[in-house]
Order: sequence, then structure tokens, then C-alpha cells
Amino acid sequence: MRNNTINLKPKSKKGFTIIEITVALVVIAILSATLLPRFFEQQKASQAKSEFDKITELRQRIENLYDGDLNYDGVDVAWLDQVPKSFTKKGKNVYNVWKNTITVGKHGQNGYYIEYNKVPKGIACTEFAKLGRDAGWAEIKIDTASVLAETSTPNIAKYCRADNSTAVVSAFRFIHKT
Repeated sequence: MRNNTINLKPKSKKGFTIIEITVALVVIAILSATLLPRFFEQQKASQAKSEFDKITELRQRIENLYDGDLNYDGVDVAWLDQVPKSFTKKGKNVYNVWKNTITVGKHGQNGYYIEYNKVPKGIACTEFAKLGRDAGWAEIKIDTASVLAETSTPNIAKYCRADNSTAVVSAFRFIHKT
């Protein structure tokens, strides 16, 4: 005898449809477009924090070297012997995390400066300046703008905003005065 039963269950699908794959790719693209820029901005802020920690160590070493002497004569050369190992040093050149030179020099009668060349504008610049402001530097120069203790964060961000002509600050100078 013959079995005449009909199976009403549909055959199971194997794999994904084009529509399902397209939807998944669109969701991934949207997430990437929104999250990746934030990730890179956080990475730049982290680099600025790390670099500022190195400046703090260099500042302490310079001040220990001059040990209460308010005249920073010769600091433009003496600082090279005080460079922390965390900096990249090649010969007489010292480089920051952004692979640009750092210089130190005398400022006025009783002060010195630490200058960073080509700090990236945007979050790295803003974070760098905020940390300097909060650490008690007498003045911070971002190109020609001055950041003092009372400078607000929105103003710092305005000085650090990237425009179409340039993506880097040409000179970022931390000034110590006694």
C-alpha cells in the first residue's frame, strides 16, 4: 500500500536573503559612521593627556635643575639633558607624539617656555590647552591667542577649531613665569 500523506511544512531556508544582507550592511555602515569619529577623537584626547603628562615631568625637571634660581639663563640648551625617556629624542631634536619638534627657551627675565610645533587642531588642541590652563602655566599661546587661567573652555575650543586652511596649530607654547 502506498503512503499518500502530504507534508505541509515548507522546506527550511538555508542562508540569508539579499534584503537581510543589505539591511545588516546598512546598520553596520550607520554605526561605523557615528562611532568611528568618536573613537578617533577620544584617541586624540588620550594622546594629548599622555603628552601633557610628559610636559609636566619635563617642567618639574627644569625647575629642579634651576632649584629656586629665578633666572633661566641657558635653559635653551640645559633642558636637553633633562628630557624624560618617554620623549623621542634624536640627536639634539626632541619630538612629541605627533612627530613634531619640541623646543625650550628663555621667556623674559624670569621665565621659560616649552613649545610644541604642529599640534593637531580639534580635540587634541583643546584638551592640551585645558590641561595646561588647569596646571597653572602663566600663559599658553595657541598661534597668536593667549590662554590664561580665566579662559573658558568654549574660548579654548574656538582657538583650537580646525578650519579649511589648516588642520594643525603652528605654535603651541606653554609659558612659565616667576
